Amino acid sequence: MQQFAAFIMDITGSRQYATEERNRLQDRLVRCSQILNDAFASLQAKAVDFSGGDEVQGLFFDVFGAYLYYRLLEIFMLPYPTRSGIGTGVWDTRVTAKGTAAQDGPAYHTAREAIETAHRLKTQSVCLVTRDAADIGLNLLTNASVTLKSGLSPAQLGILRRMEIRYPFDYAGMIRV
Repeated sequence: MQQFAAFIMDITGSRQYATEERNRLQDRLVRCSQILNDAFASLQAKAVDFSGGDEVQGLFFDVFGAYLYYRLLEIFMLPYPTRSGIGTGVWDTRVTAKGTAAQDGPAYHTAREAIETAHRLKTQSVCLVTRDAADIGLNLLTNASVTLKSGLSPAQLGILRRMEIRYPFDYAGMIRV
């Protein structure tokens, strides 16, 4: 069976914000997701969409597409912290006329497990669950940038973010920027 990568992101600590600010954050999360959905359409099985609370989710054909989407959406949401989970597996409950929130299957279950792990550990902005022995190393590498970025000045962080937005990792030239 074909494997997919489900992606879930939420705004960390969103309940602490005043109602107006939380509404603006949700609107921003939806707008940014829509912009990225246009760029990532060829990498998505189901577009990233608002799924409730302060959360979006989507379904990608592979982990790399989901991870790159996460990186760019995380940057677009700055300075507000986010947490994300990416999980792999099959997509076996398909509701073709509905968006990603109506879908289900092991890919979505592992993504939920991944975001819950990121929330529990509080040391990761993203957690990947692929059920492979390499998961530990993969998570260490993907989250190493959090530690590295903590030593940068605001100006250096700004340059890094602009470079990553301008020149995202684009394997096979599939992202329309």
